[in-house]
Amino acid sequence: RTGARRVAVYRWHFRMKNFASRALTALIAMPILIGALYFAPWWAWGIIATVALVITCVEYFALTHRDDPLGRWFGTALTGAVYAALVYTDFGRTRPLLALFAVALSTPAAMIYTLARPGAQETALARMAAMAMAPMYLGVMVAAITCLRRASTDHVGAGLVILTLFVSWFGETLGYSFGPFRVLPKRYPPV
Repeated sequence: RTGARRVAVYRWHFRMKNFASRALTALIAMPILIGALYFAPWWAWGIIATVALVITCVEYFALTHRDDPLGRWFGTALTGAVYAALVYTDFGRTRPLLALFAVALSTPAAMIYTLARPGAQETALARMAAMAMAPMYLGVMVAAITCLRRASTDHVGAGLVILTLFVSWFGETLGYSFGPFRVLPKRYPPV
């Protein structure tokens, strides 16, 4: 085989191993998640979502704030505060001003933090954007899934959560596994 062909075969095997790992993880996690959704109170699902949010924040800020451990903690706390405010207020249904202030003040807080702890000038904008977007991207989405579960006392909320998680997992897994076989050209070639 040629070198390029060998690399392509290696990449295919790596992707399929990763796909198998994802499928196995989903098969193990599904009974736990379904049990928490259908047979436990809504706050049990909220605890699972909170743990998932913290793990996601730690990984996200490890990528965006490599040399700033305080920044990783601050970003995780800021994202957790937005999540907690949105779940507490049921997305502003019970206390709209608290939800509004939590979401609206997270971006200025991220900017002030980045300005107060200057790092490398070349990465300042990327770090500021990453810090400002994490509460919106991570905190709001996980709070939405938690509030979906709490939406009704019967199993409608749990069904909506399952639908949301399945669509996101399935789409992401298909894109990751079969993305290299796309027919259309890349929209942005450097990526």
